Amino acid sequence: MTFLIILGASFAAMAALLTGLVSSTLYAQRTRQASLSAEKLAASAAPFFASADLNAAADLLHATAADVEGRIFLIDAEGKIQLDTLSLAEGTRTSVPEAITVLSGSKPHAFGIHPADGGDYAALCAAAMMDDEQLIGAVLLSTPVTELRAAIQQVEKQLMTVFVVVAIAASVAALIFAVTLTAPIKALNRTIRRMGKGDLTARVEVRGSGEIRELAESYNAMAEKIENFDQSRSQFVQNASHELKTPLATMKILLENLIYQPDMPAELRAEFMQDMNHEIDRLSGIITDLLTLTQMDSQETSVRYEQLDFTALCTETVH
Repeated sequence: MTFLIILGASFAAMAALLTGLVSSTLYAQRTRQASLSAEKLAASAAPFFASADLNAAADLLHATAADVEGRIFLIDAEGKIQLDTLSLAEGTRTSVPEAITVLSGSKPHAFGIHPADGGDYAALCAAAMMDDEQLIGAVLLSTPVTELRAAIQQVEKQLMTVFVVVAIAASVAALIFAVTLTAPIKALNRTIRRMGKGDLTARVEVRGSGEIRELAESYNAMAEKIENFDQSRSQFVQNASHELKTPLATMKILLENLIYQPDMPAELRAEFMQDMNHEIDRLSGIITDLLTLTQMDSQETSVRYEQLDFTALCTETVH
């Protein structure tokens, strides 16, 4: 899910960026086209407007408006509309920001997109009319941007289609990737549960490569050490139990002889008592050895060496 969220956010950002770039490119192209048309029209209409030949100027404006499928205004230097190809705004003053910008002398041409009637938008481009390097008015070209907006919407639709297709493909790939990645981990979890229930022989199958393979190998190595340690512990308990049982059994035999033979000679009784004392010392020595082994396992002591008389040991064992 995290992978899909990151992937979806990345594709959404990329789609928005591409849409913005395409929109900017299309708007820039439309701006250049409109600006060139307006400047060309302003250059052609300036002589007619300077000579007050409004009929010739009107013919030029109507012909151009028919070619560009738009509406054209001829505005004097005071901002009054002298000609309108639709004959609806003649004699009024313009309030279009692009026309005001050009008439103020700030820029030779200006372009903008504004809402139009019917909920649509129109591209407005104003260009200055010059006569002997004097600003005598401006031409305002208004063209619909329906085709431009339709082109942008088409691009957005195509990008969204590509995004959906890629998102679906990425989702399938992510699911396959997730299953492939988590399968060894699930197998490792099952093996760990088996070990938790006491099966120390459980091992995980080593497959794949990279970190997953290293994890499986490390786990198997750890499991083998734990199994060996458990076997050593069991063997140690058996050996310790045997070593502790031997002097106890000997003392039990000696005590039973003392109990069931009350008339035992004093010399034999004393010998039995000495043997019992010896077995107690032996039992104490075994316990001391066990403590020493425990300390050696924890690396808290060092090994001490001493001489052993095997003759005396064999004699004692036979006795």
